[in-house]
Amino acid sequence: MSKHSKELDIKVYKALSQALLCFHEQSVAQSPIKLCVALSGGLDSTVLLHVLADIVKQQTSLNITLEAFHVNHGISQYSDKWEQFCNQLCSNLNVPFFCKKLNLSKVKQQSLEADARDARYASLVEHAGQNTLIALAQHENDQAETFLLQLKRGAGVAGLASMPAYHSFQGAYFCRPLLKVSQQELANYAKRHKLAWQEDESNKDVNFDRNFLRLNVLPILEKRWPSINKTIARSADNCAQALKVNNEYMALLCKSLLNNNDINLAALTTQSDATKISFVQYWLTQIVKVNISKAQLNTVLKICDANATESSHILFGNIAIERFQGELCFSEFNNYQLNLINQFSQSKNSNKNNQYLTLDFSSQQAFILSDKFVLTKVASEECSHILGHAIEKRDNSETYSINQTWCEANNIILIENNQCRVVLGNTSEKAKYQENRPTKRLKAWYQEWQVTPLNRLITPVIYSESGIVAICSKKLRVLSSSNVTKHSNITVLRITDA
Repeated sequence: MSKHSKELDIKVYKALSQALLCFHEQSVAQSPIKLCVALSGGLDSTVLLHVLADIVKQQTSLNITLEAFHVNHGISQYSDKWEQFCNQLCSNLNVPFFCKKLNLSKVKQQSLEADARDARYASLVEHAGQNTLIALAQHENDQAETFLLQLKRGAGVAGLASMPAYHSFQGAYFCRPLLKVSQQELANYAKRHKLAWQEDESNKDVNFDRNFLRLNVLPILEKRWPSINKTIARSADNCAQALKVNNEYMALLCKSLLNNNDINLAALTTQSDATKISFVQYWLTQIVKVNISKAQLNTVLKICDANATESSHILFGNIAIERFQGELCFSEFNNYQLNLINQFSQSKNSNKNNQYLTLDFSSQQAFILSDKFVLTKVASEECSHILGHAIEKRDNSETYSINQTWCEANNIILIENNQCRVVLGNTSEKAKYQENRPTKRLKAWYQEWQVTPLNRLITPVIYSESGIVAICSKKLRVLSSSNVTKHSNITVLRITDA
């Protein structure tokens, strides 16, 4: 082995050792570890696979097995050729080969490059097991390009930190052993070892920002400053270090500023403006797990303001951020719930009434109230036993009261004459939840039960002939004021998870 090849091996070995250390600290992996190379067939991943095959063979103490995974995106006319090349390369190196075939096509108003990247990562995550560390082939030049792209976008320290040497994503673990290796070093290695590789024709398309930087901008910078890639990568490292220190401080602040992962806004106001911004950004990315733009961050900061209304909120996909009862909290909604929220928001703006649904249990045995709750008519043979626990006769009265505690514990609702009405989004009507408590509007009960304004919009309120009988918020709440008579046709319903 030549001196230069050995130097590259040492760089990769050091980076891999550090990644394996992080992997063992953060995962529950057990030896032997699977090291999976994301293999495209290009120069970078071809050299990475070749180097790692040599390291695994020589450094048996690492106790790792090597494999390669290729994603055939189906975009290029050469996609199948690249797959065949990768398969043959792995065969030559005696490395197990895996492949996932996709069929991507251009979607209007979406970047095909971004779609391919997302699909590639999703495939890698799907392939990776608990004992798998995925090795990506990005190198020093790629790091410089990423830094400049983030600089163009006006990114802060997190963005300028660029690509980490090790990170986890959707439960999978990734490392980049080549970040301290230049592309020229990789080319020299390939030449010395007479390695072949595949060229992706899309890499010459300067309509892609990264290609424009690589082909038109960086060559000019390198001509003036030959070490520019290395110094830019060093700046990315400095930003990563600053980000780490910032995150460590933010993690300490969590102890005094968070309450069950929600931000205590009164406590937040005691911090400096710079710390407020950093903490909210940390909370969004590390706790809530959403990626945000500067404009979106500014919107969240406005919601934090003391003058914001209780209903102030912002949606990030299926995540809602709300100011509620002096805290900045978040909720996760599915598409069904988001559609309801949007409908009620539009109804509110157009002064429409709350939406409702009449359920007739004389003709149907079960109804889906929401994505969370199903209301089912209890079979007649069970009713006698249930009613023995669910109702209690009032003194000198033909009326029976509901055993509220028992009904809530057993998810039982009683209605009259087989019919009830379900209303969503109602907060104005009055209800008496408990016998020893005053009658209050639903909005007041929701505040007491800590149901946020957006969650109120999707909370089913169940009415029988006598009025509200139950509310399905975080759990079933049966109203003590819901009474039945012995002469009435009582229908027993059970609420279950959808």
